[in-house]
Amino acid sequence: MPNRKTRHRGRWIAGGILLFLVLVLVAARIALTPIVAHETRAQLNAQPDMHGDFDGLSLSVLGLGYHLEGLVLHMNPPGGTPIIAKVQSFEAHLRWRDLLRFHIVAEVRIDHLKAVVTIETPDELKVMLRKIQHFASMRGLGGKLEAQPPFRAARVELRHFELLIADHTEEGVSRKSSEIWVHDMEVTLENLADRTKLLDGRPTTLAAKGVVQRSGDTTLFATIDPLADRLDLAAELTVKHLDLHELYGFIAAKSKLQASGTVDSYVTLKVHDAQLEGSIKPVIENLHISAAEANLGPELEAWFANAGVGLASDRVPGRNGIASVIPISGSVDDPKVDLWPAFLVLLHNAYQAALPKGFSHESPAPPGTKPSQGKIGQATDALTKKQFPAVPAPAPASAPASAPAGSPAGSKDGK
Repeated sequence: MPNRKTRHRGRWIAGGILLFLVLVLVAARIALTPIVAHETRAQLNAQPDMHGDFDGLSLSVLGLGYHLEGLVLHMNPPGGTPIIAKVQSFEAHLRWRDLLRFHIVAEVRIDHLKAVVTIETPDELKVMLRKIQHFASMRGLGGKLEAQPPFRAARVELRHFELLIADHTEEGVSRKSSEIWVHDMEVTLENLADRTKLLDGRPTTLAAKGVVQRSGDTTLFATIDPLADRLDLAAELTVKHLDLHELYGFIAAKSKLQASGTVDSYVTLKVHDAQLEGSIKPVIENLHISAAEANLGPELEAWFANAGVGLASDRVPGRNGIASVIPISGSVDDPKVDLWPAFLVLLHNAYQAALPKGFSHESPAPPGTKPSQGKIGQATDALTKKQFPAVPAPAPASAPASAPAGSPAGSKDGK
């Protein structure tokens, strides 16, 4: 058996090796930090239309971590829209267990990202939209990603994300009233990779929740195929309880009118091979239109608009809601948002609301029925019994004799 002197010597050797490794790690961190900081600044300023800086950078050699503080980015594309982004904290680290299998897998957390997009002229807006269309229709997106070294972002978190879009292209309204403010956003992107095997048979997912303006509770969920030849995604967006007063600048600039009430919006969108498919379902409650300025024209328009709202409303006490569905179709280069079907639905709802009590509508004409030609014929169908005949509402079914007291029976609503 080893004597006490030998055991002490072994402990000293182990302690010395451990101390040496710690010193090496500390020296590596000290030596690498200025090199990485210099390279980071060089990358932030590598493009002529972008420059950036940060307050501090730190590395964790043992934890394979990279941490930036006080990051500021300025992007000024020629003829495009200037963007300013500020990040309080950016942190990324690699996972040892994946690195030992020769896979680069990272987790990223970004805290208090605030981005400001300012659109000063209609031309800047057109340039921005063209860039979005070009990206969505570009071929070879998956190939560009696969050309990079194998990499997977297991999770990317944005905490307290804030986005301000200032649209200054309209005249006659204050700059403050023509801004879209998205804030208190919590965003999570999971399973983004540049190789099929690294995706592990699962899609890339994006989930977000936050607030639009001051009142619109917002949620977003999307699935993405990052290796598709073109942009390939399916998304669902919900905005609830948005106060229409908070959209004053956008409504007044286009129509010289202002609106009160609340709106819930449900949006579905699929993008595949540069083709669009989806819908927007707005549900507006207690809508009231008034003139944004003291002028006979807008005042008359507001009066007619309120008359139409009263006709199309569902007349539920305390709500007075109107709803419709707006189809989205076409290509990313030529999107089509068809308002005509939405208008027909509103006409049909108005006709339904005007029926005597105890009457309801049958479903629309069965498949194969030849629709009316032209918009006038379609509108006539929506307002007559030709396509939506009025029939007596079905009487509630009687409750079974064996039904226990207090249990719902009969009609679907339990009455």
